Amino acid sequence: MSDHPARPGPATVLLTPDGRITGWSEGAARLFGHDAATAVGAALPALLGRPGAAEPLAAALKTAASGRSWAGVLPLAGAGVSVACDPMACEDGATAVALTVSPPWAGGLELLNEAGRRIGSTLDLHRTAREIVAVTVPRFADAGAIYVLERLLADDDQPAAEADGSAVVRRLAVAFAEDDPREWSRAFPVNEVIVYPPSTPYARCLTTGEMTEFGGDTAQETLARQTGRVLDGLLDHVSLLAVPLWARGRALGFAVFSRKRGRLPFAAADTALAAELAGRAATCVDNACLYRREHRTATTLKAGLLPAGSPPRPAWRSPTATCRPAAASAATGTTWCRCPATRSRS
Repeated sequence: MSDHPARPGPATVLLTPDGRITGWSEGAARLFGHDAATAVGAALPALLGRPGAAEPLAAALKTAASGRSWAGVLPLAGAGVSVACDPMACEDGATAVALTVSPPWAGGLELLNEAGRRIGSTLDLHRTAREIVAVTVPRFADAGAIYVLERLLADDDQPAAEADGSAVVRRLAVAFAEDDPREWSRAFPVNEVIVYPPSTPYARCLTTGEMTEFGGDTAQETLARQTGRVLDGLLDHVSLLAVPLWARGRALGFAVFSRKRGRLPFAAADTALAAELAGRAATCVDNACLYRREHRTATTLKAGLLPAGSPPRPAWRSPTATCRPAAASAATGTTWCRCPATRSRS
């Protein structure tokens, strides 16, 4: 049996010609975040909070109700989703419309391919973190950030969480939505060290190693407790994911992705894609951390091999002997000399 999550199927909604929901599949419940009991009987645009979709949806339903299939893009989420509307005959002779929505991340393979091309092109830790958020924002999320354990940056192999369960992390990269306030870059600065209490979804994500979903109110409350500030617009980010970054059996940190109001919240298909992205990102972060650690070790070793002071120079110099200093780019080494071979006298 495969360990990979099943690829999500399309979501199907049965509608009357005037747009009332009469049927709601499990795929629709996962995709839109509403169960059948809530959805049936409601108007689809009103249920999704997309009043702007009412007019184009009505035109599509009118075409399907006339007996002709319709396919196109409707503004039911984000910039729009691919939809097919097909006519159906009911037992009572009435006409219904089967509206089929392709999952937003049916094309997630393309995003993963792009992530494979762009992430990990360097062993610089900060640049790797910036590459991760650049790939995911705004295609997968409206905002994103990468956090790495402060202990890891200090070359400490202690457990991920502190004794009390809190998490001490450093923010290495962050990206915001285009319409977020510009002053947010000061509220969420790069290289800031944050201590998240054990009750926060960020700390739980690290201690459990499981993805945690929460809302903007939780993020606002956490920020207010830490800084005493309340940021305007933060509650517009209604769906957030804290995704653990694990490699070689240990926690490295976590990524946070968020979606704003008006865009579909994270569903099962999104969490599966986020887990795959996090796995690839964690490998690249781990490689960058290993390189950083080995480079520090090599630099320390090189400094230890250098003489404390300049040695006294001999009064004579062999015309055939040469001395060269170690190259500045070399990780280890000191000055080396090449002397001519001497012949033994018989």
